[in-house]
Amino acid sequence: MDVISELNYTAIFFAVLIGQSLELLWFSRGLFGYFWAKDIGLGAEGVASRDKKYGFLTGLFLSICTSFLLSILIHAEHGTSAFEGVLLGFLAAAFVAVAQAINFVYETRPIRFYLISVGYCLVAYPLMGLVLGYWM
Repeated sequence: MDVISELNYTAIFFAVLIGQSLELLWFSRGLFGYFWAKDIGLGAEGVASRDKKYGFLTGLFLSICTSFLLSILIHAEHGTSAFEGVLLGFLAAAFVAVAQAINFVYETRPIRFYLISVGYCLVAYPLMGLVLGYWM
């Protein structure tokens, strides 16, 4: 069977919505955005001068990619429950955490930057997997 035609695009849409909503909240000034910007060398004026539309559209595109790939992973593993979706989402986030740790070693940025960036994946991917697994 063709995997692409078997995916639940409604579930993918809601997973994108969850991922994008969490991303906007996670990297807002009210949560971790201030510290994240400080750790990458942007002050308040640097954040304000960034093109927000470009950032939002790029984040949206990447959330679509993540949801789509996570849906394929869940489908390939015959995930049929929300619990299996959460586990596979966490597995995907763990791969990201390890890959980012390798980069982090060479970037010499504060550990807080790594924890904020990877923390988003460790929360978002299992939530996205929950939705995708539930609707499989």
